[in-house]
Amino acid sequence: MKVKTSSLSGMALNWAVTLIELERQEQVGEHVKGWLANDIRAGRCIYPYSTDWLWGGPIIDRMKFEFKFNKSDQLFRVLDNKRHCWRGETHLIAAMRAYLASVKGDEIEFPMAAKCFAS
Repeated sequence: MKVKTSSLSGMALNWAVTLIELERQEQVGEHVKGWLANDIRAGRCIYPYSTDWLWGGPIIDRMKFEFKFNKSDQLFRVLDNKRHCWRGETHLIAAMRAYLASVKGDEIEFPMAAKCFAS
């Protein structure tokens, strides 16, 4: 099932970012325990990237996102390095949507096991 990255929130957004971070760690050769990788892929281990600055903050620093606040629609906007604009109700939601889109594109494939997260 395909889902637009711009519409993800809550557990679905956190799971997608957790999965991307797992893939990044594996690509750079960081050791990830097999059971943890399996739990992340199955949706049993999800980190709060879109709600906790301790988790999402380092990604924002690494990606060097620019934030703007639009008073008319009360949404935060994030501009990535290609000047694409991503919106969210909070800084973290907007940034995690931007991060997800920068890695996976405008839509991501949600496996059937994770369809319960899709909003």
